[in-house]
Amino acid sequence: MKTRLFFALIFVSLFSCLTVKGEENTSSFHHPSFSFYEYVSKPNDSDLKNIEVDGLVDGATAFFEQKLKECTFTYEEMVPGETLRRAVTHKIEIYNAVKNIHKQLKKDVEEDPALRPQASRTMNMVVRVGLAAFYDDNSGQFEEEIHKCRKDYKKVIELFKAVVLK
Repeated sequence: MKTRLFFALIFVSLFSCLTVKGEENTSSFHHPSFSFYEYVSKPNDSDLKNIEVDGLVDGATAFFEQKLKECTFTYEEMVPGETLRRAVTHKIEIYNAVKNIHKQLKKDVEEDPALRPQASRTMNMVVRVGLAAFYDDNSGQFEEEIHKCRKDYKKVIELFKAVVLK
């Protein structure tokens, strides 16, 4: 009787240890790594002249954010020769993630102005990765990962930081 009780006690304690260990692994955020070829280009002064810059991003980052928007939303005629046009979206998950991160970082900077330099660097990195992912034909899984963690902008930023730009 005592041996059965002893083995039952060991079995229960072993099972509880394995359960706690499994819960620890599932609580952390893990995402696969991605790599894209970077869109390398510098805007000239005439390109930057008409770009609106807010307090968070510089002119080049705002320029590339605008280019991402222009690439995401294209317009085509519904009937050739007519004036009716419809908007066609491409890789909307990437654009929405960049836009949401910009909005959230702007709120963070309004609450604490000392975060401005770090937020500006983060936004620059996010826009560069967003453009690189947009122009990559194999960004489907990256877009799925963005969609999975879209509710928490900090997780999306971590996903963008994990991308390797070639």
